[in-house]
Amino acid sequence: MTVIETLLQALPDKEIPEGMKHDTLTLTWEDRCRSHGKRQTDGGLEFGLSLPSGTVLEQGNCLILEAENVLIEVVEANEKVLLINPLTQYQWAYWAYQIGNRHQALMITENELVCMDEPAVSMLLLQLKVPFRKAVRAFRPAIKVSGHTH
Repeated sequence: MTVIETLLQALPDKEIPEGMKHDTLTLTWEDRCRSHGKRQTDGGLEFGLSLPSGTVLEQGNCLILEAENVLIEVVEANEKVLLINPLTQYQWAYWAYQIGNRHQALMITENELVCMDEPAVSMLLLQLKVPFRKAVRAFRPAIKVSGHTH
């Protein structure tokens, strides 16, 4: 089994080198944080991944299976999320603080706070009386890896 040890940040000009096959690797947020292990492309090709610890794969990153002459492009999977639309600066700050204080990953966009649709998060939002709705989209939290300890 081929093991990939190098990550390309993105394919220059989105052009696949001539003669090279193209495949994709669709991963959830949790899987994009795993830099080691066995993987399978969307096309069914198996390979091993051994990237430096702490590597987080992102949309558009590329991996190359040299022996198979295949370029693999990372795709962020759509996942179940909770959407929160704060209306005031206080809501933005307070709700983001409460979610982060519970060690939950948080994505911050121009208009909303986005959390993974997990029981701990929905319970918190219900307790705080925070209005939210469910959706499905790619999840990219503001902080990739938590280094917080007690």
